[in-house]
Amino acid sequence: MLIVTQYPIADCRRFVDNPRQLGRPCFVRPRDEEFLRHFGAIGHRRIRYDYCLEENHFCRADRALRIAGPTEGMLQLAGYESRLYHDGFHRCKVETKFRYRFKPAPGNGGRWLDRLLDQHYGTPVRIGTPHGKALSASLFKAGAHLANLYLAASSFQCDEQEVSQRQKRMHVRWIQAAEPATIVETSAAWSEMSLNEQGAARVEGPWQGVELYRYSYRETPVWIIVRRTSGAEALSLCRNIRTLLLHTHAERQSLLQTVGFIAAASHSDEFLSRPALTHLRHTLEKLLNPDRFGIGQTQIVDALFHADARCAREEYRSILSMFGRIDPKLLQQVDHRFIREDLDCLYSPVDFDRLIDRLASDPATEADPVCQEIVGLAQTRDRLGLKKRLRHLTSLSKRFAGSVAYDLVIECIKECMWRGVTGIF
Repeated sequence: MLIVTQYPIADCRRFVDNPRQLGRPCFVRPRDEEFLRHFGAIGHRRIRYDYCLEENHFCRADRALRIAGPTEGMLQLAGYESRLYHDGFHRCKVETKFRYRFKPAPGNGGRWLDRLLDQHYGTPVRIGTPHGKALSASLFKAGAHLANLYLAASSFQCDEQEVSQRQKRMHVRWIQAAEPATIVETSAAWSEMSLNEQGAARVEGPWQGVELYRYSYRETPVWIIVRRTSGAEALSLCRNIRTLLLHTHAERQSLLQTVGFIAAASHSDEFLSRPALTHLRHTLEKLLNPDRFGIGQTQIVDALFHADARCAREEYRSILSMFGRIDPKLLQQVDHRFIREDLDCLYSPVDFDRLIDRLASDPATEADPVCQEIVGLAQTRDRLGLKKRLRHLTSLSKRFAGSVAYDLVIECIKECMWRGVTGIF
């Protein structure tokens, strides 16, 4: 059994004038001898993933996070490792991988899934500090300590006091720990242990030989991947789904933390708005990209947001609330870059099948080339392409007033695309 816990860290120093950040290590193209203070040496993946280029290099985090001792329970530790990943700009995360031996016993009835996660998250760990004395904590509460350690490790030591004072003046931390997430990957034996009875909801999606479940542990997301077969295709699919789940979670947390940082720092003279808005723009484009990690992303993202509906609603309300605290001049730039439109596009559900049926059943649109293009975008579940086409059609409709075809297409798209903004959110 493999349990991966991810601690997203939002590194917002690129949005601050002269943040006193070390130029090394360079996570995009690091040298072999580079290392990160208090964490470890830079490493390279033996097998490189073309769909995950920013994670082909990593920093070992063995010095930052160490297990203080094994815990007793249904899990027997077989090995672990911890790594820090950074995309070279904003998104940073620490990943811990624990390999366990798990044998269900007669006494493992009842809420055995909660007890399993209690044991994993309750693992005692020792987290390094800049001053050499390690902190004791549980795995569940390690995220904030790791974020503080990363700030100290990647800043000039002589500037620690200055950095602390500048953060107080801006009323926001430059590096912030986000909500962790956990992925449990195991064999088909779990499908016989009634995960649904444990409160785990099965997530339907375009995958074969694999079952995916969503569970909430102390208000943090837990995704359970059950392999029904042991073939190479199922193993590759599990790896891709795991990568997509971790990236999607980290990018959603990055959106939340970035908008929160902008809301808190937009009135400060030290805040740099251009890189912050550019990061929001690029992160939204990644999440709305219909094809990533070797699999169709949009269908899986739709399934994840549907399974995560309550969390998605809370995220969306939180983002809208933070927009209300942003400086009005900066908010105009946000609207100019269509950032709020893309957030609506990401968080609102899209009924692609209904859109296809509406356009295909109307005689006025059957032979129209524009409608056929819209149907093609809907068939590929391309939300970003659909939104961009909607914007273009809206401008054409204004130019050619009274066009029945344009008006009908726009009405159908809005009905099937934006209903989530008022219906669910």
